[in-house]
Amino acid sequence: MDASQEFDDVGHSKDAHNIRDKLLIGDFDMSTVDQLPGGDSKKAGASGGGGGGGASMAIPIIVLIIILAIVFKQIPLGN
Repeated sequence: MDASQEFDDVGHSKDAHNIRDKLLIGDFDMSTVDQLPGGDSKKAGASGGGGGGGASMAIPIIVLIIILAIVFKQIPLGN
């Protein structure tokens, strides 16, 4: 994905622009992506999204359980 516009919008320093220019390899013609091996952008998930799996959902659940445990430990249940 080309992020040139976003890079320029941030207002990077001249040093950052020099580093970027050294890292730039070249431009890619996206109209030829289907000619590459495995380059069918519709099949390859070219949207850039990733699943993340169950581990990414487990972290918020664990944090919620810890918070609830702390809260209920602080509140007397009337016994």
